[in-house]
Order: sequence, then structure tokens, then C-alpha cells
Amino acid sequence: VVCEWKADATVERVKALMERTGRGTLVWANNHAVVDLLLKKFDEAGITNYGVSPRHPKQNMQKLYKKEHRGDVFVLSVGRCAHGLNLQYTFHTNVFAQVLRSSAIMEQSIGRTHRDGQTEPEVYAEILLTEGTDHDTLGACLVGATFTHQTLGNEHKALLASWEPPPRLPPPEM
Repeated sequence: VVCEWKADATVERVKALMERTGRGTLVWANNHAVVDLLLKKFDEAGITNYGVSPRHPKQNMQKLYKKEHRGDVFVLSVGRCAHGLNLQYTFHTNVFAQVLRSSAIMEQSIGRTHRDGQTEPEVYAEILLTEGTDHDTLGACLVGATFTHQTLGNEHKALLASWEPPPRLPPPEM
């Protein structure tokens, strides 16, 4: 589960990435409640965003492929979107708001942008960690993610970003 302060931190991190790259971001979440919370937080921050999960309009899925939406944020349900999408022409930045329990699903999610036809020199994937992160699950996921580490003979590194709750907010609920 992603609590309010982590959702706020995710929005701040995505804003910083978008300012740096000038492009939109794919934000991955494990469940619908987290997708909905993140969408609410992006709305509050004034960032154009679209939810892509079984609970959101099918038109949002079509917007993923349109170049005019390159600067937007798409909050994706891993269960709905980790397979079958070809997003290499419009996106290259992936942010995981939650640690995924499966290296195969993490690789599939990143693989939506890391594929032939990618127009950027690199694909960026970041996993946002908090004090309550299950490091055993994370470690197992990263060890199993062979594609993430080694593709076509080039070493790839997973970037782990650590977040502390902002001082004005209460600590995370465990």
C-alpha cells in the first residue's frame, strides 16, 4: 500500500524527472487503490495525468500512443499494462511507486519502453523506496531481473531512490 506521504513524494519525484527530461512519465502501481490515490495527487499538483487500469476509460489507453501526450503522466496498473504495449515511441521514463513482487513483471513493465524503436539513448526506471520497504522482496526481484541487468551485452543498472517522509507529515503507517 502507498500512504499519502509516499504518494506526495512520488508526485514530487515525477515532477523533477519531467523538468529534467521535458517528457512524460509512466508511473507503475500494483493495485487500483494506489492508482486512484496517485491520480488524485497528480490532479492536486496540477499535472496532466491519465489512469490506465480496468477502472478507467479505454480512451486513456489510446492516449498512450499519441505524441501530443508525451508530456503527460500515465499511472498504470501493472496487472493491466505490463504486457503487450509498445510505448517506446512516446515514453522512456518509468517510476515504480511500489516494489513489485515479481522480477518478470518488473521486466515486462520496463520492456514496454525498452525495446527496438526507442527514440531516446536510454530508458530510465526508478523504484521509490521508503523506510517500510520489504528489502527481501526487493532484493529477490532485482536478482531475478536478469533482463534489467544484462541486455545485448550492455550492463544496465537499476536505480533505487530512497525517500524519507517530509518533516511536516506524520511517519508512514505500518
